[in-house]
Amino acid sequence: MLGKLLKYDLRSVGRFWWIAMITMIGASFSASISMRLYLEMSISQSYWASETNVMISLAMAALYLIFIISLVAMGACFLFVAILIYVRYYKHLFTDEGYLTFTLPVSRKQIFFSKLVNAGLWLVLSEIVLFACVMVMLVIVIPSYGKGVIATETLNDIIKGFVKSFESRGIWMILQGILVVLSVVSATMLSVGAVYFCITLGATVAKRAKIIVGIGAYYVIDVVSRVLGTILGVVPMVWIIVALTQFSETNLHLFNGAMTVMLLIFFAAVSLLTAFFH
Repeated sequence: MLGKLLKYDLRSVGRFWWIAMITMIGASFSASISMRLYLEMSISQSYWASETNVMISLAMAALYLIFIISLVAMGACFLFVAILIYVRYYKHLFTDEGYLTFTLPVSRKQIFFSKLVNAGLWLVLSEIVLFACVMVMLVIVIPSYGKGVIATETLNDIIKGFVKSFESRGIWMILQGILVVLSVVSATMLSVGAVYFCITLGATVAKRAKIIVGIGAYYVIDVVSRVLGTILGVVPMVWIIVALTQFSETNLHLFNGAMTVMLLIFFAAVSLLTAFFH
């Protein structure tokens, strides 16, 4: 029964997820092409005749507006997926649909696990698509400062730098890459857990204005987590990284080991917070 419940949750979001992601990809190409044209026109504007400057300026303004609208559309697509997930969580558990949900022959832990997997999977996939869209924008926009239709020279430099770094760092680079991926997934699940916690708090504690209470609780948690994260995480991390960079040239193994330990500590801390909210 858990498998059927999970399948239903995945389908309920998946049928809208594809539309949002296709829209996001289209918006990324729109943003890339408009910014590429904007930069090309900006660079070559001095070569245009003076009587055409007004038309060129209007065209550049229109291209910049398209770029901004496309970026907003990309963010809106990602936000749409998140809102859809959280709205369905609220409706399935804390509205009239919740009565039917809790009559299913599954435990409450299994119901929550299904919602958790559903949210985590679609959000992580959305992050992957968003990352791919950003890369598409880079390889199209960057050549405005170089040559060619796409940034082949820049891509070659990135690949060569990656290969050179792998040759010198080897297993350390693999370990750090795995920890970064795991940290991103854990941070996503932490965000899901925090939102689910606030929705549950608002729906079970408040008799009226449940949504407002949930949003208020999330705001408080977000502010407190940012302050504590800055004091306990960001500031010490910056100082440690500055100190470690001094050893990066003289003692590369010490640098790699310390960076790996830092990533491991970060992953462990995020995982513990995620488990707390869940």
